[in-house]
Amino acid sequence: MTPGPTLGGSLFGLLVEASAETAAEHALGAPRVVSALDLRFISGGRVGPLRAEAVFIGPPDDGVLRVELRDVGADE
Repeated sequence: MTPGPTLGGSLFGLLVEASAETAAEHALGAPRVVSALDLRFISGGRVGPLRAEAVFIGPPDDGVLRVELRDVGADE
């Protein structure tokens, strides 16, 4: 069986990076850039829409965020 279309890993990374940068800029009041990513996948985005939630782990000045990207249309 051939798998259906999914969102590829590089696009997951891009969405996570953009979410982290947006959350950091909003919280800290100035643009920020992501310098490292640790991506862990459970399943691909097949249904959509995808929703990202970024939260700081520790003080915002430390600059460490956790981003969860979920396929909310997949009822998971």
